[in-house]
Parts: sequence; C-alpha cells; structure tokens
Amino acid sequence: MPARLQFGTSEIDANLLYATKFAAPDPILLLEKGKRKTLVVRDLELGRARKEAAVNRVLGFAELEEQMRKQGGAQNQKLADYAHQLLKSSRVRAVVVPNSFPAGLLEGLRKRKIRVRVSEKPLYPERASKQPWEIGEIRRVERATEAALAKAIALLKSAHVEGRRVKKGSRIVTSEWLKQVMHEELLRRNCAAEHTIAACGEQAIEPHSEGEGHVVPNLPIVLDLFPRSQKSGYYADLTRTVVKGKASPEIKRMYSAVKEAQALAFSKLRAGVEGKRVHQAVVEYFKQKGFETSHKGSTQKGFTHATGHGVGLEIHEEPRIGRTGGPLQVNSIVTVEPGLYYKGVGGVRLEDLALVKRGGAINLTRLPKVLEV
Repeated sequence: MPARLQFGTSEIDANLLYATKFAAPDPILLLEKGKRKTLVVRDLELGRARKEAAVNRVLGFAELEEQMRKQGGAQNQKLADYAHQLLKSSRVRAVVVPNSFPAGLLEGLRKRKIRVRVSEKPLYPERASKQPWEIGEIRRVERATEAALAKAIALLKSAHVEGRRVKKGSRIVTSEWLKQVMHEELLRRNCAAEHTIAACGEQAIEPHSEGEGHVVPNLPIVLDLFPRSQKSGYYADLTRTVVKGKASPEIKRMYSAVKEAQALAFSKLRAGVEGKRVHQAVVEYFKQKGFETSHKGSTQKGFTHATGHGVGLEIHEEPRIGRTGGPLQVNSIVTVEPGLYYKGVGGVRLEDLALVKRGGAINLTRLPKVLEV
C-alpha cells in the first residue's frame, strides 16, 4: 500500500479523526507508511496528542523545524517544507492524498519532487462498516437524541391551543423554543447539535428548512435532530412529525403512507442489496398510493429526497439509499427517512436508524411514532 498523507483539522475532517482518534481544533499532518502512523501537531497539543492519539509517533512542528535547520534549511518555512521534511525523514518519495487535500500544499510538494496522487476512492472504505464499539457509540448518541426530541414533544403535549397559537401558560410555543429544549437536553448528555429542524406547516415543505416563529395548531411539525457526541465525534439522526391538535384527513393519509413506506424500506434492507433498489421501492410505493412527485424548477412536491444515508463520523456518509446507492455492507448504519411535502399542507417525515445485517436490519431507534399530541 502506498504511503498516505493527510492535512486538516480532525475536529471537522472525519478521515483524520477516524485514523487518529484525536480531535484537534488546529490543522495536523498525518503520514501513514504501511501500518505505522506519524502525527504532527502544534507544540501546545503535544502532551495531549501523545496520550490520546491512536498513532505510533507524535511530533511537534518545532521538531521538524529544528531538523530543517540542522540540514541547512531556509528560515520562514512554508507548510510544504514541514510536510516535505516529514516525508524525507520517513524516506517517503510518493504519497496518496484524499481529494480534499489542499491544492497549495499539493503543488508545494510536487515542486519539492514528491510524487503526489489524488485518490479518487475513499481513503478508508472500511468506515462504511462499523465496528462494535462504533455501533455502541452511535446507539448512545441516538438515545440522547430520543431524549431530546421527547422533551420537545412533551412541551407540545403540555401546551394548549389558543386560537392560531400554541401556548404553554402565557408563553407562545415557537420553533426556537422547541430547539432550545432539545439542545439543552443534548448538552446534559454530552452531545451538541446544529441546524436542528422544528418546522411547522408550509415551512416544512423544504426538507432542510430549520423553521422559525410560532407553531400553528393542527398543522404538521417536523422535528429533525442530528447531534454529535462531544467526546467521540459520532453522530445520530432522528425525525418525528407531530400535530398539536387535530390532523386533517389529508395529513393523516400522508403520515400513514410515510410510516408504511419506512416499514417497506426496512423490510428490504440487508447486506448486499443496492441502496438504489430500496429507494426505488419507496418511490414506487408512493406512486401506487397516489402521491405525485415532481421537480419543476424551484418548485418540488412529493417525495423529493433520498430514502437514507450512512451515519458515523459524518452526518451524511456512505452508503447511500438513493437513486445511485450501491451495495450495503454488514454493520453499515443508515437512516431510513421517507417523506412527503406539499404546498398548502406541509411536510411529513419519519426517520429511524438502521443497522444492516446479512438477513435484514435492526432498528436502533426506540422513540414511538405518534402523530397527534
């Protein structure tokens, strides 16, 4: 296997975090030569990196700089000089880098006579199949997600309808308040979330609309929460749709179809099946039930997104359950999240996490599905 070189911030670069198990807020260099990993960090991170990083050797940038001085290197080195020194001291003349590798650093290495090949394939395809401890961590984050979303539903249950408003005591229930109670519960469980969705009625027509303002009685409220563990960096994902008050017959029909479509997708999940086949089964199901989907310019309606995606150190990662999804692997963790969206009605989406096995899939989500609260 050719040597691999990466540069980035492991707090946000899933490949670096996967390879090092070390979350750093500042950029780091990682060289993998065979099974040996050498990590270069800022000097203020040296002590922590040597305790926490799952690598063979940890260096500081100052140590590389000292090596360059001893060899007569120029002052005011550039990043490419540090990377070149790391490669030279490791007797590496050619590396493979991810397609996210900085262009400036790539060109700098090539100018220093290092052969650099950009990988068209994932550096760590094994990320798609989770280890037992990863499954346990994602399950733990999903439990925290369920507790947080349950807090929002409890707030809606305890509120009352007053005209076109939903109130808890004298306070109007808003999307912002629902997000706040979910985020507070997540923080208590050492998780954090961004871009949380609490979208009511027309706001939920766009699947990623986060929602704002007061919630309206008798309209669907999409609650979608995808937090990350503050310790391990692993994500979970969960969506429920509820109505405060009475759902219309049209909303009830949409909700029933989405719930049945999710069950259909689960029934088809197993190792080896192509994600696109599962997705197409859901598409056909909605057609049979009379739910039209169209994509005309900026106006979309019906089932307008993929059925699911992988979840791990990224909230959207391989494998995919959409139009181009390939074969699923044993121990992949994927979302199953069909939805329907129509102007004048709103959106309905339900989302659980599935652990793919040889003979089927295990639902990792426990939170009940209830429409009216």
